[in-house]
Amino acid sequence: MRLTVHHSHDVLPLWQDSLGKLLAAHQLTIDAAHALGDWHLATFNDRVVGLAISEGDNLRYFAVRDLTRRRGIGRYLLADTLRWLIAQGQQQITMDLGNVDAQELAGLQAFLRQAGFYAEGNQWKLGL
Repeated sequence: MRLTVHHSHDVLPLWQDSLGKLLAAHQLTIDAAHALGDWHLATFNDRVVGLAISEGDNLRYFAVRDLTRRRGIGRYLLADTLRWLIAQGQQQITMDLGNVDAQELAGLQAFLRQAGFYAEGNQWKLGL
């Protein structure tokens, strides 16, 4: 099976367990995550391996399962999410890292920097 990004809130029953694990690592429930915005759900072998949530030009949540990191999933998820946002007419993307766990912060900053984002305080921005 191949890595796929679904731009939808629809969660297949077979994805529930893996999605729950991804969100639980960030103290989120599926219902709380639904309220954050548009979902960009990365799946591989019938499991959720990553999730980005956007609202307008704001990337509100971005996570890849820790067991599947460093395999290109985050890059693929971000690239596909950005393509979707461009199609929606967005011209700049912003992500606030003010609430990111301290253990995750350096890795996420390095990831965003590599993807072309730049920092303005806790706000990370990317012009499209």
